[in-house]
Amino acid sequence: MLAAVELYGKQGSTLSIEFKWQRPDVAISSYPNSVTPKLIESCINKAIQEGWQSDTAGPAYKYYCDLDQHRTGFSN
Repeated sequence: MLAAVELYGKQGSTLSIEFKWQRPDVAISSYPNSVTPKLIESCINKAIQEGWQSDTAGPAYKYYCDLDQHRTGFSN
């Protein structure tokens, strides 16, 4: 599953977040995962720590998220 994040109202680099699971409506799993606002927030913060600059124009910054809501406790 993929998510894209951009800075509102300014042109800059897009953050492309790739999650390790499929969308809940197509995945067959005993532990379906959802993308929650807290999980997105965590990915944004980690991508910034790794060097993503949201306000600098350039190619999309690719970030691979290996977290899931079950291991983090993120529910919202």
